[in-house]
Amino acid sequence: MAVSYKESAEHLFKLPDKKNKFKNKNSFRVKVLTHPRAFSGPATNSGRVNTLDESTVASKYVFMGRVLDPDMSHHRFLQDPCDISTRSSKENAEHAALLTALHTKIILSTKAVKPSFKVGDYIWATAGPGDNNMIYDLQHMQFTAIDDTFPEVYSQMACRDLATLMKGGMDDTVGAGELGITDIPLDPIGVTLHYTNAGTAQDAINTLKKQGNAYHYIIERNGAIVTLAEPNVKVIHDPETNSTHVGVAFSNLGYGSDIPAVAAAMPGKYGSPPIEQWITGPDPRDGTSRKWEPYTTQQISAAVTLLKELKRKYPGITADNIKEHSETARGRKPDGGPALTPHVKEFKRAVA
Repeated sequence: MAVSYKESAEHLFKLPDKKNKFKNKNSFRVKVLTHPRAFSGPATNSGRVNTLDESTVASKYVFMGRVLDPDMSHHRFLQDPCDISTRSSKENAEHAALLTALHTKIILSTKAVKPSFKVGDYIWATAGPGDNNMIYDLQHMQFTAIDDTFPEVYSQMACRDLATLMKGGMDDTVGAGELGITDIPLDPIGVTLHYTNAGTAQDAINTLKKQGNAYHYIIERNGAIVTLAEPNVKVIHDPETNSTHVGVAFSNLGYGSDIPAVAAAMPGKYGSPPIEQWITGPDPRDGTSRKWEPYTTQQISAAVTLLKELKRKYPGITADNIKEHSETARGRKPDGGPALTPHVKEFKRAVA
């Protein structure tokens, strides 16, 4: 008799002695893998999505979740999609999406308000009995309660990329979006300096595509210069200087995060130095004292070389127009930050 793939795998989740080692519990802690998405009831009407209490018909939301119990199959047999999604390639993003689809679909019914939890948050969900004598049905579970939520910049840092990838649920197109590069001619008179607030140039590119933004160049920590666009075309990097300046970004984490726990976890990641070597300085927006990732000597040297070459090609570039993003977007943007500011004089000399 032919045995289906599903049936051949189900025995892995059942104990040999057929005893319920979970002591008959049916409620489990779950990590949310996709944002809740309305699929029936008043919530499917965009005009009602945040105010559902006027109707006696419950709105139903669906999302994918990872059961966190170490004895359950998710923990034992499936990689966490949050881990895979941070590995900065389209293939790994697609792998993360596939892994997410192999997890559990969770249903929430509500007559009150739109669910407030999101990717990376923890909830409780109830599992019903499975078929074929399985202890639980791990294809579908019912939402029970919120366990723990995190701010918009998730303190579950590993889930941040997955949150962006899955912002519209499992229907999202992996890797969709284009860099904000136009065909509008640019005769630059200056350079706007940014940091990526990302680990690598590829991490930054992935985010830029989702935002429809771009830089002309990204300078990696080892001094390598990644060219995204030629400097004679306009790219979308700063509303104030898009039409006049070349956009140059450094791979740099900035101050990491507004959330102290997240910021404390960033030093040492992506080749950044330990916290003892980070620069203490005021946030250009409001003066708040923060720790900032230092720029490498290779990055500074590469930036000087790049600026000299840009000046050679475009004599209209002047020292006065070498600007940090915090200067052109005053009060709104903090980059390049106190770790870059001491180097700006050197940059200005490069084009003088």
